[in-house]
Amino acid sequence: MTIKTLSLSLCVVSMSAAAGGFSSEPLINIDFSLGDRLDKMVWSRTTGVTANTEVFYTGDDKNIIYQNGELILEARRERISNPKFGQQKFGALQNIKFRDVSSVSIASADYFTYGKFEVVADIPDSKGLQPAIWLQGENKNQYGEIDIVEAKGDKSVGVRFATVHAGSSVKDLQRRSSHLNVGGGFHKYTAEWTPDQIKIFYDDNLILVAPGELGVTGGRAPLRQPMQLKINLGGGSRWVGPIDLDSLPQRMRIQSIKVWSYLSGAAK
Repeated sequence: MTIKTLSLSLCVVSMSAAAGGFSSEPLINIDFSLGDRLDKMVWSRTTGVTANTEVFYTGDDKNIIYQNGELILEARRERISNPKFGQQKFGALQNIKFRDVSSVSIASADYFTYGKFEVVADIPDSKGLQPAIWLQGENKNQYGEIDIVEAKGDKSVGVRFATVHAGSSVKDLQRRSSHLNVGGGFHKYTAEWTPDQIKIFYDDNLILVAPGELGVTGGRAPLRQPMQLKINLGGGSRWVGPIDLDSLPQRMRIQSIKVWSYLSGAAK
């Protein structure tokens, strides 16, 4: 795994790279086929239950596997009690007694303001699962989210969705969305994010363009705030419906993760 500081990557940029708007060398360059692993100083884990999914995100190694040159996120059928159950300070989470699916959610420890993000992954199609590679903003008095890729289970086998959400809150959003049937197996999912626009590509084919000013209100620009890169194997949301427990376990397989920094002085 190669991780460079932003200042270093800016120093090694060539003029041709500057014209493209992104650094010539990745800021983060993880190739699992070379034996790379996630650095715990660079990647965090979301753990526990959430109100909008039916999974319990674990923090140990039972749902995250390094095998055959791949990082594998695995969703398993098992009942796990919610440690927040019955505790009023946790709000709506106090009403969730347990979950019947364990899974994984990883996130970059750092937030990025613009950049190019590329993940090569094999995403499962299974009823009720919602594997996703996405960017989520700090979201202080606003909401911004870039879904580079999501799957919607067996009703849309091979279909991958890209969506950009932006607005003053999660209840007041503007969206741009697209989808493409890429079929099974490994595919390259890429987002190019600049102040002016977001472009999303599947296997280098452009499938979605959203303006940077989407959702701008009250002097706030949700798509121009720092965002965290997230990769998770979720499910059971309102969008995808209940998880088919009999189809588990299911795996999301990842070959590589790369992030390039954005060069603010670059030509558009």
